[in-house]
Amino acid sequence: MEKTMKLRSARLLVALVAALGVSLSMTTPASAHGAVDGWDDNDQLCKVSSCVNTGNLVRLWQSILWVEVLYSDIDGVFGPNTHNATVNWQNRYNADYSPNISADGWVGSQTWTAASHPDKLYHWYDEGNYEIYSYIGHSSPPRAFAMRKVISGTSKGAWSFKNPLDPYNMDSDPYNDRWTDTSHGS
Repeated sequence: MEKTMKLRSARLLVALVAALGVSLSMTTPASAHGAVDGWDDNDQLCKVSSCVNTGNLVRLWQSILWVEVLYSDIDGVFGPNTHNATVNWQNRYNADYSPNISADGWVGSQTWTAASHPDKLYHWYDEGNYEIYSYIGHSSPPRAFAMRKVISGTSKGAWSFKNPLDPYNMDSDPYNDRWTDTSHGS
């Protein structure tokens, strides 16, 4: 019950903060917590065969694009639409932050690192073997989705996320939600 209340309170806070565009000074930014160091070593995503172009890691990136209202489908295929949305995401990032990143439509270490910017990725709390995060878009109405990182054991550093378009992740009980494993390129 306490965990449910804590998670519901966190969800409400995410929605309120995103709606107001207010910075969360009470949370620990991902970079200060030191937990997002594994994002820049994610496999490179692109629409050619020399990099990852299908699977759950692509779904994670498409979830980020969906939160930012740049992409409407989370299908796990990095095709022309994901490429174009990625260029738009990179250009939007460059307009808001520095140093600039390449706006080439590829999701390499620069783009993964940019996606972990403290204005976008929030570390909420630790729960057992996981660090719990939210990626929050700056859209109106606000969108967000949950992620978690394994912090110990043989799977240390592995990420999973809740697909924001999965109907199981939209019910009133967050403990019924499903986590999707990325395995850095599965």
